[in-house]
Amino acid sequence: MKTILVAIFVLFMFVANLHSTVLKGKITGHDGKAIAMSHVFRSWNFRQLDIVQADKNGMFEIPLKEQGEVEYTFCGLNHLPHIVRFEVLDSTKPIEINVQLQHYVYEKDVKELSIIGGFNDYDFGNAEAMTNIGDGKFTYKLNNFTSDTLKYQVLGMVNRPEQRSINGTQADFYILDGGGDYYSVLVSPSRNFEITYETSKLSHIESKAKVTFIDEIYNKKYALTSKLNELEQSSRMHFSKALQTQSTDIVPEPFLALSTQYLDLIATQDKIESKDKAIMAYMSYLTILSYFDERPKVSLAPALDLIKRTPPESEKVKEFGYDLVGIAKHQDMAPHEYKYIMDVIEKNPDKAFAAELLSTVIGYTIHRDEEAGIKLYNRIIAEFPDEEATSRARLSYDPNRAIQVGRKVPNFEFKSLDNPDQIISPETLKGKYVLIDLWATWCGPCIMEMKNLHETYQAYKDKGFEILSISVDPTASPVVGFRKGKWKMPWLNVWSEGQFQSEAAKMFEVIGIPRFVLINPDSEIIAVDTIRGEGLRAKLAELLN
Repeated sequence: MKTILVAIFVLFMFVANLHSTVLKGKITGHDGKAIAMSHVFRSWNFRQLDIVQADKNGMFEIPLKEQGEVEYTFCGLNHLPHIVRFEVLDSTKPIEINVQLQHYVYEKDVKELSIIGGFNDYDFGNAEAMTNIGDGKFTYKLNNFTSDTLKYQVLGMVNRPEQRSINGTQADFYILDGGGDYYSVLVSPSRNFEITYETSKLSHIESKAKVTFIDEIYNKKYALTSKLNELEQSSRMHFSKALQTQSTDIVPEPFLALSTQYLDLIATQDKIESKDKAIMAYMSYLTILSYFDERPKVSLAPALDLIKRTPPESEKVKEFGYDLVGIAKHQDMAPHEYKYIMDVIEKNPDKAFAAELLSTVIGYTIHRDEEAGIKLYNRIIAEFPDEEATSRARLSYDPNRAIQVGRKVPNFEFKSLDNPDQIISPETLKGKYVLIDLWATWCGPCIMEMKNLHETYQAYKDKGFEILSISVDPTASPVVGFRKGKWKMPWLNVWSEGQFQSEAAKMFEVIGIPRFVLINPDSEIIAVDTIRGEGLRAKLAELLN
């Protein structure tokens, strides 16, 4: 028996080794030299896995456990983290790669800096101001801290391509953070800390990241992947900026110009595999573009060609299936009227995928055509009763749900963000029509509703109408900052702790935001979700005029 077990173990290890190898190579800084501290880690679902620190020469070796497309992040002190995505072509051979990182682009002539750390739970919204003492020096004092060890980062020095919290110029040692940057760590037995940040110690260097695989086949494939990643980051950056400035009515010209770069890249691909990869990236771009109020004319030809070549029942359709709703919107077509989408839902053998796609279509449709949306809901219940997507759909559309027309709004008590002594409840809202708006500052569709909400509020606030916005942000700080911008939200505002597990999210059966619930002066629900956009104005005109 023992011999058999040993044989089985040896066989298992042999088979396992057939499907695992290593990624190895060297991490260098902008100057091609090893960095004082650098790391590589596998990225998955915004998490760091298999973290490996490079040695003093920048050399590293990390297990390569997956097959297919993988993603690894390379990072080093005072350098921007760089994400490398590539496809593992042979899981039995080591893959060698050299990564040269881009140096931070520091701001010049900085007048203000802020600091986060263990003293404020690393909260960007509650960052503490550092004191500018001149000559490019900033200080921060912290006495009687809860520990003799303090981790901290500085805000305001690196804002391109996006704002980053970075290590300071003063540290006893450094620790990798969750985003590929580093914490400075100080040790003080007295638990009193005086931190000095000296901009004179910084190097202002313009550089670019460079990735080189030893195998030329990997290099050729990575060239396309790298360009697509660059375009994706640009599109998300422009969209993020539009959200931050709360201007999603018109597509920014630089964002629209990316469409030409995508189309040029697609045209230069001579292999169908590479061409389709570029087309699918373009479809993701079109989906982001579809979130803007303005719908500019862009070429759909590559996307429509891929759709035409891909049978609805194929495995490949899963790679771009969730972008089909965006493609339908660009054709001024309701997703449930787009035959290809409905064919995928009907014919694709992956029931979980089909149910997710149908759930997406329901969410889009029901806000615009309630009758059609309910028909689609009945379909997901009948055809996909046991899928996770169906369980989520039940929360929003089940006949016995708490949040539906005709029911009393659940009882709640929330503290006002503007006046902590003010408690807001159904009782305090009686006598008015109230729109309960569940939202978050990071939610694109929520921001897109702001213009309509402000116009509607101004039109009806003196006619017996109120808005109660309930934020499900991680903290209340982003809401405070948001309201200092373009949209003041001059109505009732509260925050419910716990995000999608918060009291408010559970009470109002939230599976996605924004979620709108309109109640009458007697606290009865008279509309849910169907009152987005012009639908709200029309409903109030009916009720109050």
